[in-house]
Amino acid sequence: MVKNYLKQAYELMKQNPLFSTLYVVGTGLAIAMTMIMAIVYYVKIAPVYPETNRKHTLYLDASQFKKEKRSYQSGVSYRALQEWFYPLKNASAVSAALMDNMSENSYIQPADRSGDFEVAAKLTDPEFFRIYSFYFQEGKAFTHSDLESRIHTAVITEDLARRLFGTAEGVVGRSFSLNYIDYRVCGVVRSASYLTPHSYAQVYVPYSVSPGYRDSMWNLAYLGRFEITFLVEDNAQADALHAEIDEIVRKENLIHPDDWTVGFWEQPTPHEAHADQLQIDQDAEKIGGSHVKYGRRFLRLARTRYLHSAERYVGLHLGHYLREVFDVVRLELLLLENAVYLACDARLYRHCRGLVGVELQVPRIGHDMCADV
Repeated sequence: MVKNYLKQAYELMKQNPLFSTLYVVGTGLAIAMTMIMAIVYYVKIAPVYPETNRKHTLYLDASQFKKEKRSYQSGVSYRALQEWFYPLKNASAVSAALMDNMSENSYIQPADRSGDFEVAAKLTDPEFFRIYSFYFQEGKAFTHSDLESRIHTAVITEDLARRLFGTAEGVVGRSFSLNYIDYRVCGVVRSASYLTPHSYAQVYVPYSVSPGYRDSMWNLAYLGRFEITFLVEDNAQADALHAEIDEIVRKENLIHPDDWTVGFWEQPTPHEAHADQLQIDQDAEKIGGSHVKYGRRFLRLARTRYLHSAERYVGLHLGHYLREVFDVVRLELLLLENAVYLACDARLYRHCRGLVGVELQVPRIGHDMCADV
């Protein structure tokens, strides 16, 4: 029976070679694309080194302050870290990363004077190495004393160690120049992939080495450039953490009703939702270019609110599979439409809206609503 089917299929392919080739190639491409998407989402969602605690990790990377009928969106300040987030009781670990110019533009000056080269730097705290399971080839992470003392010490990857010193062994205690400042190596970790964006870097330093790490923004004491990562034990502690942060928001808004109000858009978010937000950043940057920086945080957080709503109905464990199939494509088109609108290209905006086929479901914002991102 099977042989007969194969013979019939072969004869049909001989009779229509062009269409048969198109069918076979089309089916092969569809299967290949499905496998590629499955691998991409596995890397984004599954527990991989060093982000092995993804199931118990939550993120808070933006806040919104409203003052005098204006809205300011950015991270939180050092004061907010000390007063609101570091003292939280319903988290196993709380880590902060400073997103400033040094985290985006850092260069190493090699000892052989072969020319400066750019490196990915992360300005963080010792709790970062509790949340992310880095394997230390030698040495250890910098300490809280190093952070408080603003000591120029660094954890580097083994690949960077080989490039700087020719070896990844015996480099603890040696120095290198980062942005024309000498740093002492305190630890060497196994290199990770840039596909793990929450933890990826080549150099990890205390955020206190940045001169303006205590600065706030726009005359708002709690608005700054820190993003926060939380480690929880289970879903029950995650719910308790949300409730604790909601209580902070409620109290602060009661204390300062005539000065400012704060909100976090249902953050912190679990890893699955936050991975989708990072994809929105990349898509928006491709469409809007430099103009879209005024709306990137809003796009990510609007997406978060949709995902949280979906999870209430289908449950957390099943929700991230269903929304990838039924909801994410349409939602990304809607949010990309908003990115085009923010990029101030009316013709491209109308074209994108025609492709989506529906009206935008989230409120649009303009340059006047985003004082800084």
